[in-house]
Amino acid sequence: MKQAIACIDFDGVVIEKLYGREWVGCKKIRKVNWWWLVWTMINHTWRKPVEGVKEGLITLRNKGYKIVLLTSRRKEFEEITRRWLKRNNLFELFDEFYFNNEDLGALDYKIKYFGLIRGDLHIDDNRETIKALGKTYGDKKFYLIGDKNHQMKNIKEVTGWAKIHN
Repeated sequence: MKQAIACIDFDGVVIEKLYGREWVGCKKIRKVNWWWLVWTMINHTWRKPVEGVKEGLITLRNKGYKIVLLTSRRKEFEEITRRWLKRNNLFELFDEFYFNNEDLGALDYKIKYFGLIRGDLHIDDNRETIKALGKTYGDKKFYLIGDKNHQMKNIKEVTGWAKIHN
């Protein structure tokens, strides 16, 4: 029997949002702004884990899930992300890591790789991503952190990690 797989987004789900930054759409990025990369490296020194994330990941693991980080972050941010996870004692809670190393927009990337990974559950803070995944993979479970206004039965909106593992 296949082990159940939980795919977890990074920004806004594992690490707190960047000064309240909200996604306004999942747009294709063709090149990285290196100044933004430097800013991100500096910024990662003070961004904290989302409240309850460690306990939530442990609970998912205890329920038998394989934990996969599925982020649309580009390859250029992979090392920064891994260092942040290690510094915050979360790295070992993940079994696999998927970064967007293809020329795909964030939404297309997550739809493609959730299917390739054969995920059973996905947690994200982006409404459009969750709606698209929920529509594409109707028999799976999806948790939308911090957003509402959808009509799909396989999506559950929650205010935080405590609502997922209860």
